[in-house]
Amino acid sequence: MLHYGEVASTVEQLGGINPRHVFQAVVQIRTAKLPDPAHIGNAGSFFKNPVVSQAQADVLRAAHPALPVYAAGGGCAKLAAGWLIDQTGLKGFAQGRAVRASPVVWGCTPSRLWCW
Repeated sequence: MLHYGEVASTVEQLGGINPRHVFQAVVQIRTAKLPDPAHIGNAGSFFKNPVVSQAQADVLRAAHPALPVYAAGGGCAKLAAGWLIDQTGLKGFAQGRAVRASPVVWGCTPSRLWCW
């Protein structure tokens, strides 16, 4: 969990590693990124970061220097699913009631389905 930079830095700001600070950091980060479910319902999100060979990661990183790549062991690398999703460029895209308003979370209002 503390391998994620934003969680690690937030835990440090809260006073260091302990279960309470990790919980508070995750809640603080998610609250800042997600819509308030009291106003717009959402089902949350979960993305599995794809694991590719280190050679394939090197090719992708050469073509996309901003691509976050993490060591996965065994000659493999993990790519950041969130970054890959952001790169689709579909923010604001709508089809029927489904709207992609941002890259992470799907939500729903009475008249429209939203993604944050």
